[in-house]
Amino acid sequence: ASDFTAQHNMEQRVRLQEERWNLALAANNDGFFDCDFETGLAFRSARCRDIFGYPNSPEIGPNDDWKHLIHEGDSKRVEVAVERYLARLDPSFEVEYRIRTQGPEIRWILCRAQAQWDASGKPLRMVGSVSDITARKHTEIAVRLQADWLAEARDRAEAATHAKSRFLATMSHEIRTPLNAILGMTNLLLESRLNKDQWENVETIRSSSATLLALVED
Repeated sequence: ASDFTAQHNMEQRVRLQEERWNLALAANNDGFFDCDFETGLAFRSARCRDIFGYPNSPEIGPNDDWKHLIHEGDSKRVEVAVERYLARLDPSFEVEYRIRTQGPEIRWILCRAQAQWDASGKPLRMVGSVSDITARKHTEIAVRLQADWLAEARDRAEAATHAKSRFLATMSHEIRTPLNAILGMTNLLLESRLNKDQWENVETIRSSSATLLALVED
């Protein structure tokens, strides 16, 4: 009777722990997986299989049957991250990557995991969670694209401003040169022998040229 009571209490504690774990996962809307490297099999929760786009797949299957789902642009990076973590080169495992579901949809996944090793350093199992972060990644991509567009628009505006400045500087120089010549020649004419009408005409040219030069300088 004592052994039965102890076993019953242990089973209750295990069930309670499982319920707490399942509730925690449900609250986070995460999927759970447990890969056993000795048997080569992995358990994946219903939410995990749903996130990966295969809700009707068996909950227990080969460890590597998920690798073909990883987007080809991310597969090598994920493989290296797993290898480095299991070799204890990285202290923790957390990686974001894209997967291809059964349909045409591509989802973004955040995977976190913790492994167990034996005394010799051989990995025994890897337990972790997966989160669907597609909406967040789409928002990040949209924000980044908008920032890139704004930066490009700013660069175009700055380039246009520089072009205008160079144009105005060049035109200012090109206009000032003949105006200075006109002013110089009219000053010489005004110092020569001119009748009243001639002097007034030359003075009109000089004053108009001076006004135009002032406008250019401004």
